[in-house]
Amino acid sequence: MMNKPELIAELNALSGQLGRQLSIEGSKPELEARLSEARLELSMLDDDDAEGDVAAVGEPITAATIPAELQPEMREEGEAALRRILLKATLDIWHYKEGVNKRRPETVIRVCEVVPAGQVIVVDADEAEALIDENYADAV
Repeated sequence: MMNKPELIAELNALSGQLGRQLSIEGSKPELEARLSEARLELSMLDDDDAEGDVAAVGEPITAATIPAELQPEMREEGEAALRRILLKATLDIWHYKEGVNKRRPETVIRVCEVVPAGQVIVVDADEAEALIDENYADAV
């Protein structure tokens, strides 16, 4: 069992990991409860990060390079073209997302996730053609 100074030290350490200041005021039972909540929050954040790592593939593309690639007629030779499509069905699909990383919102990353019907997403041009041909999506 930790004493009050140890609880405060642990809360301060978790503050740095969570990126916000946790309150260190209150009685020992209040500090223990706050520490328990902070540890739970940190474990949930770690679980979210692990899922994001699994979904991300390859090197991130910066926002400065993505606009030209979004238009197939403007792509440079050797680069994969990207295309926007409107989904007609809910799909578990690889697509490109901007702003996934809160610290670098300009970064565009390829992720795999379930996307509901009615959403506009950016996918590889070949994938877009296949989805349009199979009537899972419309061209945008």
